[in-house]
Amino acid sequence: MFTQVLSCVGCTKLGVRGKPAGDTAAASLSLVGSEKLREIEAWASIIDVLRTLPLLGAKLTDEEFTLLLPDRWINEHPGALLPVSR
Repeated sequence: MFTQVLSCVGCTKLGVRGKPAGDTAAASLSLVGSEKLREIEAWASIIDVLRTLPLLGAKLTDEEFTLLLPDRWINEHPGALLPVSR
């Protein structure tokens, strides 16, 4: 569903074409949205996760995966919280 919405709003301008690319874009935007909701600096989180994934190997356990999710990741990286803007 979200992939269909992305194609409707002109993701081809962003270079996102086809279902696999749309799925990737949807997952990426979902991750960034989740981080924004939790007031986490998205760039810091994404860079850290991308650097960590190769170190974990090809067979990622459920426990290792959940530690990379925004709500768990921020516990290990409290410095990545955005300043409160309210």
